[in-house]
Amino acid sequence: MISREEVAKNLRENSTVHTTDEVYVALLNCIGITYDYANLLNRLADLIDPTCKYLPNVHAVWFDGNDEEYEDTSLEALGNSENAYCSVCGYEMLTGEEGWFDYEHEEHGNRLIPRFNYCPFCGARVVRDEA
Repeated sequence: MISREEVAKNLRENSTVHTTDEVYVALLNCIGITYDYANLLNRLADLIDPTCKYLPNVHAVWFDGNDEEYEDTSLEALGNSENAYCSVCGYEMLTGEEGWFDYEHEEHGNRLIPRFNYCPFCGARVVRDEA
């Protein structure tokens, strides 16, 4: 993914476009994505407000009464994870008593609740699940 600084440099270098179509093509090229409105808008949103989630390294998996398997990547399997990682940069932080997270007990695991607002490594704003 292209950094914010590189996108800004690319935009400044392509400021001589004249039509709406040229602007759209230049914008896609500057951001470094293919011709796709959804990708364009999501990438712009990430440039303006980069966000991440901290996910447990081990996620909860369980079976229901019909032997159907379920999994939740936002839940930590009870007692099985020592770290959580940033969904953007992969930076790992400790969980548990010494860590940076509170826990909310769920039926099949613990929901991690970060006690910080921004990833200390990449600076992305941490988005918390509304459980």
